[in-house]
Amino acid sequence: MKNIKKTLLSSSLILSLVIPSSPSVFASESQENEIQNYQAEAPATPLAENDLSEEDLFHKQVFDQIQLEDEMAKELFTSQEDQLSLENEQLFNEPNELNSKAATQSLTKSFLRSQWNLGASILIAGGYYLSGTFLQHSLADSPSTLIYYHGSNQASSIQYSSEFQKALLLFRNSIPKTSATYYSQNTSFALNANRDQYLALHNVNATFAAQKLSSGAWSIIATVRDRYNFEYWNYSSANGLPGRFVTIVNNYAADNQRLGVVVPYDIYFYINTY
Repeated sequence: MKNIKKTLLSSSLILSLVIPSSPSVFASESQENEIQNYQAEAPATPLAENDLSEEDLFHKQVFDQIQLEDEMAKELFTSQEDQLSLENEQLFNEPNELNSKAATQSLTKSFLRSQWNLGASILIAGGYYLSGTFLQHSLADSPSTLIYYHGSNQASSIQYSSEFQKALLLFRNSIPKTSATYYSQNTSFALNANRDQYLALHNVNATFAAQKLSSGAWSIIATVRDRYNFEYWNYSSANGLPGRFVTIVNNYAADNQRLGVVVPYDIYFYINTY
């Protein structure tokens, strides 16, 4: 139900307090058989940093930062999931009532959120885990950034999507056939094949980074990111769902976003392919 996403600002929310001097991986713009048959060699010792060109050093910083953010995402994952469960419990326990002015004007934020939370719970029960979870999280006053480490169910669902695999193949084919030892590139793509991903994320941005090992093989890692928000849009079709219905729900969510009922936030997925 989400429309075109805006490119994120050039800052890493996760590492801003940890390594503020590091350049962000988001600073610059940027079959199937071949994918399945590709198997990267086991990681070997990377080439010496002293031999890197200035361009290689930049791409190395991108590669290293994605790796570090992935490690931090793994460390923070349990506490993040606990927080999501707590938020869900609090939403169900909030009273569904009108404030002093709402009797003649409108439903309160608390009441509206309880209705959205009910819808999110129905989505989760129906197998739309990402859509329901991300919607529930947007019902907090200040929702935190959600980060998913490589190997988590959430990141794996993105990694094995046909759209990510195609983007990965395009990146792999774009790696210069030179003496370069590091390479990185920003891109974007739309998640359409899986309806849950379509409703929860749809258009996403990604950064791919590659490291050439002494064996000659390339190891590739990536971060996929999205701004969870709603924008007014008129859908003629919506991944097999009635376009008119999705338009009504999406634009009603956009109205609620303006009221502060639904609050935008960022989502990151970390993926490595070796």
